Amino acid sequence: MIVEHTSNLYQWRTRQKVTEYPTALPIDRDTLKNYLGIPLADTSQDGLLDMVIMSAVEIGQIWTGRYFIIHTIKLNLDHWPWVTPTESPIAHSRGIYQRYIELPSLPANEVLSITTYNSENAPYIIPSSSYIIDLNDENIWGRVVFQPYFTSPEIREASGIEIIYKAGYGANASDVPSGVVNGLYMLAAYLFENRGVCQGDNDCMMKSGANSLLNTYRVTRI
Repeated sequence: MIVEHTSNLYQWRTRQKVTEYPTALPIDRDTLKNYLGIPLADTSQDGLLDMVIMSAVEIGQIWTGRYFIIHTIKLNLDHWPWVTPTESPIAHSRGIYQRYIELPSLPANEVLSITTYNSENAPYIIPSSSYIIDLNDENIWGRVVFQPYFTSPEIREASGIEIIYKAGYGANASDVPSGVVNGLYMLAAYLFENRGVCQGDNDCMMKSGANSLLNTYRVTRI
């Protein structure tokens, strides 16, 4: 398990949403059939297998705090992290001074754009020369670090800053670590063979044994 110190910026995590979901999945039906000993020619339970695959991936992503296949995400903020007491007394009182913005989803893969909106909702795309993208470690939240000379244009009161970024190991199942993939197959197989037995996601994770593999990739804030 990877433990990351909680930042004041973590409150912004709730201000983001996925705008583009992947079409690929980290595990597939045929391999799961082999895992379960179901002949590939037997298609009678394909619908159920697809459902447990989707459930296993969702539970695994929640458990680890990571996206496995690349998702496109929109993060909205009300203000910059280096606001003055006049601009935002509450934020300033919390000690939010750093000139960077954390990307709340792991592993951050790419920043596509940073846009501000003024009081008339007119967009302004911030030049990439105004910031540095820090994505050097998949186990640490990515950062957008702004240059000392960067000066913000006027922004509106709510959601005046918009960051579009991607999070995930890659676009294909082959990009996902083998420990994650094996853990997801264990979880999916358990869900298929023990339908209705689990008492919640945590219970499924423990009883399937998938936690023994996925805990390596789990990130917890303190």
